Amino acid sequence: MYGNFDDVSADEFLFNQLDMSEFRLSWDKNTAQAVVIDKDEESQDGGIVYYWEVNWPRFFSNRDYCCYRPTAEAPETGTVMVLSKSVDHPKCPNNKRTWRVKDYFSTLIVKPHTTRSVK
Repeated sequence: MYGNFDDVSADEFLFNQLDMSEFRLSWDKNTAQAVVIDKDEESQDGGIVYYWEVNWPRFFSNRDYCCYRPTAEAPETGTVMVLSKSVDHPKCPNNKRTWRVKDYFSTLIVKPHTTRSVK
């Protein structure tokens, strides 16, 4: 899917896409939970492991995800790449009331309309 937003900056868009705080629950009604489980302090990609539970309609179990998410930026263009891939993690056990998505993979590329000025 491709999208173009001229009423929000690339940084603002990216901030909301990566939000794992309680604030996300106020604007994303599809999210039941979003929590950072672990951070990869040693990598340069700012990788995190996160738990995300998504609300599904009545009579269906909510879906949940345990994923690793690194990010990378091309400083000369401000383009940011975000990957998310399902992982097993000891702090992210299966929940009996949800359906665990075990083969999730997502790529998000955010390109600003204008390049940032390098200071």
